[in-house]
Amino acid sequence: MFQKISSNGEVTIIDGISSPDKFVIFENKAYIIHGNYESSYSVLVYDCLTDQIVTDNFVTDDTEMGFIYSIAVDENSGDIFIMEANFATPGTVYCFNKEGKLKYEIPAIGLYPKSIAFN
Repeated sequence: MFQKISSNGEVTIIDGISSPDKFVIFENKAYIIHGNYESSYSVLVYDCLTDQIVTDNFVTDDTEMGFIYSIAVDENSGDIFIMEANFATPGTVYCFNKEGKLKYEIPAIGLYPKSIAFN
């Protein structure tokens, strides 16, 4: 379950977000990895100001990914980086624009890619 904590400490469960994992927040939107081993993974977008799910799949083109391991955002460009791993071979880093379209990918980056440093 995904939860929101208000400034007065009140905790609210957000409906419609099952099996949340890692997430990043950029421009008041939470990009949340969700899914499980028995179903596909995707990145759900949640608007933190309106308390609404914008989409249950951020990726808007035909890009297919397996186990989404981590996510990051470049705050200068707004690009979203999704890191995929399968626990047996080197993973892939995918770079998407704000509209969810693939810009480029870096295959075989290493086992379990989980973070990116921006300057």
